[in-house]
Amino acid sequence: MAFHELKSTGRFISNAGCDLPLEGGANAATSLPCNLSRLEAKHLELLSQGLETLHEVGSLPTNPSLIHIAKVPIHPDSPATHLRGIVVSFLAERSPKHASQASALVDALLAKIGPLGAKTDSCSTFDELRKERGFSRNEFVSALGMLEQLPDQESLIEIWLNQLSSEGGANFMEIASIRLGVSKLFRLQVMGVEDLQALALAADCDKWLDVNTPGPALKDFIGKAKADLAGSHPSVRSAEFIAHFLLRVVKKCVDQT
Repeated sequence: MAFHELKSTGRFISNAGCDLPLEGGANAATSLPCNLSRLEAKHLELLSQGLETLHEVGSLPTNPSLIHIAKVPIHPDSPATHLRGIVVSFLAERSPKHASQASALVDALLAKIGPLGAKTDSCSTFDELRKERGFSRNEFVSALGMLEQLPDQESLIEIWLNQLSSEGGANFMEIASIRLGVSKLFRLQVMGVEDLQALALAADCDKWLDVNTPGPALKDFIGKAKADLAGSHPSVRSAEFIAHFLLRVVKKCVDQT
């Protein structure tokens, strides 16, 4: 009603469903999304009378068909869970290499919106509502731009593996084994599994990186690390070592960023 120049619909959503009887004996709580013009006749009449009391004399009351209700699997206390899925789909199309960082983007946007919820002043225009309660398109694009500046671990490792192959530091079989090693480490990380041997190797790689500067050839850099650290980790295969080492190099790059 406040937006006099806007001809729009309203949508009320609930994760529990709306217990409203519909024409024909159905119920809005278990039906597909519908509008309130489908209410059982007695309830529709009460709604129409109520809407009439909200409007000025001579003005047309809201058409019940413009008010929609739907049951959605979104918990009101945790919208971020649903939002992450939407943002993953969006980034998969807009910025595929950063789709895995959807959670970080959602958290950043919600952090901006969260404090705005404390404002109680009413808004009379959509622009005012956006300014007081949300963020502009430019601010959203800016957030995407900041995301683009964050290095993506897998894409960096892929670049380095291509360089290692071009330098003759590994053949196609070894490159495949390294990729599998990286995937295994990512999988263990997601599952929250702690491998004591992997943790020890990661710690040694970090210490080595603190005192060694990479040169122009990735092959030589990895070779020096293997020569210095292999003695402390004799059971670690070459491809597995390189996978660990490259992930620690990526972490060092990210930390510096």
